[in-house]
Amino acid sequence: SPQQRLYRGHRRPVENEVGSVVVMRGFTSVSFDRDSSLGFVTQANQGRSTRRTLLIFEECLTGRTVARHSARKREAEVLFPLETFFEVVAGPEDAGKDEEAVAEATAQLRKELPDAEVGIVYLREVRRPDDTSKVSDL
Repeated sequence: SPQQRLYRGHRRPVENEVGSVVVMRGFTSVSFDRDSSLGFVTQANQGRSTRRTLLIFEECLTGRTVARHSARKREAEVLFPLETFFEVVAGPEDAGKDEEAVAEATAQLRKELPDAEVGIVYLREVRRPDDTSKVSDL
């Protein structure tokens, strides 16, 4: 069965080509709730960059649900451990739904930041590569 997608709003651009590998060095919280992740992205007064990113996790190996213990129960949080690696993958067939939601969020953000842009990056968790020289930090 396909895994449920996870989301994380990132208040800066993530420039990554399909096939490239990124690492999240710290404990990283993601959510089953796309709207709450986009809400984070569209807080105009937070973060200096007008270019933001919605990260969408297609496949996860080590993420653990922490919603029961979370301060923000609605967000259905999942936590990744330190040093988690992800490969950038192509968007799925139903990517249009994500694109629509991101277009709405971008329009919202542009009311306060006229040159705002919100990108989408799809990721799947991978094991730590033997050669980490080409890995970029997320």
